[in-house]
Amino acid sequence: MEEPLYLEPDFLWFQLFCMSGIGPKRLAAVHRELQRLNLNPETVPLNKPAFAERYPDLARLIFRKGKAGSPEVIGQEYEFLRQQGVSIIHPGHQYYLATLLSDAERFGVSPVLFCKGRIQLFNTSRSLAVVGSRDASDVGLKAAQQLASGLAAKHFNVVSGYTKGVDSETHLGALEAGGTTTMVLSYGILQFKIDHRFSRFDDQNMLIVSQFYPRES
Repeated sequence: MEEPLYLEPDFLWFQLFCMSGIGPKRLAAVHRELQRLNLNPETVPLNKPAFAERYPDLARLIFRKGKAGSPEVIGQEYEFLRQQGVSIIHPGHQYYLATLLSDAERFGVSPVLFCKGRIQLFNTSRSLAVVGSRDASDVGLKAAQQLASGLAAKHFNVVSGYTKGVDSETHLGALEAGGTTTMVLSYGILQFKIDHRFSRFDDQNMLIVSQFYPRES
């Protein structure tokens, strides 16, 4: 009886994400093929020739341009992410948003994301994004806080980037009003450092999200 190719779906998608030559559109295509085959990734055979013989279209998608890195390095990195409380959100995950596949195919947005915090916030239907200038005036910053506070009072999760200015004030306004917030990073999640103004809040009211390789700065 053949061993599984990958131990679990999270590890499968992390391996695919780390392969050189496989971008967002190809990752989305891999998921479409898995769906077409009604295939559980945990049952794919370990042996590459057997895999290619049984699922030739899927094998071509993965291996024609994709090149895997060191299994040991990838395994160590995966375990480190788990130790740091990082979740991998991928096609097929219970909190995955189907629109992310469309974004990957149309705009090249990664269909695999790295998250930390209150993971349930990832696909809540009551989320609104607020973005603005890094160099907003005092009036603009106050308005951002008040807007976020009002949204939190109506039980909306507030989504924004993680830079100074409007983004930071938006998060602060939502959290100080007792609401929740999602911080979208422009770099890898392992590079995230909590702003001292948010240090009294915890993982129950914040979610950190990144589409980049976890160590990318």
